[in-house]
Amino acid sequence: MGIVKAIAVLLHLAGAAVMTYAWMELDQVPNNAWVVKQKGGHFQFLTIQGLFAAWATMALSLIADFTSWGLFRRLKRALFMIAMPLAAVISTIYWGLLLLMPSLILRPNNIEEYDPASTAKASDDLARIPLELDLALHAVPGTVLLIDFFLFERKYSKKYARYGGAAVATLAGIWYAWWVEYCASFNGVFPYPFLTYSPFPKLWGGRFTGKTDPVMHEFNQSLRYDKRMHAADIKGSIAYAKALTKVGILTPDEEQKIVEGLQKVEQEWAGGEFKIMPDDEDIHTANERRLTELIGKLGGKLHTGRSRNDQVATDMRLWLLDEVKEVEEGLKALIRVMVERADKEKEFLLPGYTHLQRGQPIRWAHLLLSHAFSFSADLQRLQQLIPRVSVLPLGCGALAGNPFVVDREFLAKELGFQSVAENSLYGVGDRDFIVEFMMWASLAMTHISRMAEDLVIYSTAEFGFVTLSDAYSTGSSIMPQKKNPDSLELLRGKSGRVFGNMAGFLMTLKGLPSTYNKDLQEDKEPLFDAVDTVSASFKIAEGVVATMEVHADKMRQALTMDVLATDLADYLVRKGIPFRKTHEISGKAVALAESRGCQLNELSLSDFKGLNSEFSDDIHSIFNFEASVERRESIGGTSLKMVERQISVLRGLLV
Repeated sequence: MGIVKAIAVLLHLAGAAVMTYAWMELDQVPNNAWVVKQKGGHFQFLTIQGLFAAWATMALSLIADFTSWGLFRRLKRALFMIAMPLAAVISTIYWGLLLLMPSLILRPNNIEEYDPASTAKASDDLARIPLELDLALHAVPGTVLLIDFFLFERKYSKKYARYGGAAVATLAGIWYAWWVEYCASFNGVFPYPFLTYSPFPKLWGGRFTGKTDPVMHEFNQSLRYDKRMHAADIKGSIAYAKALTKVGILTPDEEQKIVEGLQKVEQEWAGGEFKIMPDDEDIHTANERRLTELIGKLGGKLHTGRSRNDQVATDMRLWLLDEVKEVEEGLKALIRVMVERADKEKEFLLPGYTHLQRGQPIRWAHLLLSHAFSFSADLQRLQQLIPRVSVLPLGCGALAGNPFVVDREFLAKELGFQSVAENSLYGVGDRDFIVEFMMWASLAMTHISRMAEDLVIYSTAEFGFVTLSDAYSTGSSIMPQKKNPDSLELLRGKSGRVFGNMAGFLMTLKGLPSTYNKDLQEDKEPLFDAVDTVSASFKIAEGVVATMEVHADKMRQALTMDVLATDLADYLVRKGIPFRKTHEISGKAVALAESRGCQLNELSLSDFKGLNSEFSDDIHSIFNFEASVERRESIGGTSLKMVERQISVLRGLLV
């Protein structure tokens, strides 16, 4: 009997520990939270009372096990005989309804009727009963009492067998329902065996009586990707609530409740606490549903006069305006690192190439700055794009305008838009700003790709002009000596991806009738991908340029005297001979040097005079690479003075 009692003590202590932990969790809840109905349809008050009842029952059972007082033992037996069958009946009804008719149990609760001051906060704190409370209230005490009863009573009559069987069935049902509620995946459809649709009503469901096909439900949803616009959607809704107050749809008190509720929703998104429900089609319905849960049916007023058509167009523009700022900063950072590197390495000379053939000597800084000027043009185009993105659609309604005469200029000022859409049909249906951004991104990525191609070539062993940092290179799985410029190759490859996003959406857009059509839901993924790709590409390109090692000696070794052939022609031009003639003479000099297997500067004065009598003793002075680049001193040239001018111009653009 001592072992049995020891087991009983340990059993009760373990159960009490779990329940105590649950109480500690419950103790964090506001005192008035008991008035709030839970998702399961019961009051939190019942959870609290049930927890105390379970504690008291377990304490009574333990006292009865260790005392000879018949009163406690009779109370224990009576409690077991009454409580366990009652629990079996109640649990069977409750969980049976949950499985067979879940819409009765899982229907969203309207808590406004209770109307305590902090109902919204209490509802938020207790949106669903924590797992520990479910276990403490249902499974743990029942399991402890059941084992304790059979340890001490040891009367296996038919009557006790029935009670025990009912208790076991009850516990099994509780554990199964717990698994369904906490472990099964929703995947857009509730996991109950007799329900193939969600019992939560759709925000647009008044017109419809039939069920949505689960595949269609999933096909129609966009929340998995448009949830990244949560902040923009909340911002737009807060401004719209203020506009509704200005026209008398909302009272100031109602506006305050809505704004506070929306701010709470945004905090949930920012903290990763927002619970997505199966019928949340998109970010707009998800936020409105959660707002209504927090503040009751008042949340339904927010959509007065507003359509998801003007709402989504507003969200997209707000989101893109914020992203453009980040993209602009990334582009400036890339230009800045190129300019600073050019300033430090402006003395380095290398061959300039056309058709990938050596042409004329240039400064390494001049080459870097050529790409920087392409990016500076991208920067200007991006800034010029902003006014066309910053056009407010909110207040256009579904297509015909807002019937409550909301102040759209107030909305534009509140949200930071530069102008309002003057035509409501245009406002809800226009996506040119998305196309234009993706066109801009395609061109910017083309410039990144061209720079990447230059650096890929210059990083090869055949050139050896640059060596990429290990941070932006990878190796080969089979060839140990390889150092692959994967960062540059990915930049080059992703330019095609961004262009494909733009071309694909243009094909979607070209055949659409006026105003909003569901096809326009396909604007988000290509835009999001383009923004992400171009932003990441600028950062990678910046890192590559900032960390690569430049080999000035290898560049210098690549300079051969034939790159001064143009200087040879220019020498004769200064003697008064037409350039077309000097071009021919210089070409003959190159051919003569090639036939002799020597460099141009190794030809003798008599060799040059044999080509033209105007050559004189100073001819060999032109065979100087530094002198060659310094002669290119008109604006845009590769002379030191002009390179410094270019650096100054670019720095001015970055201010």
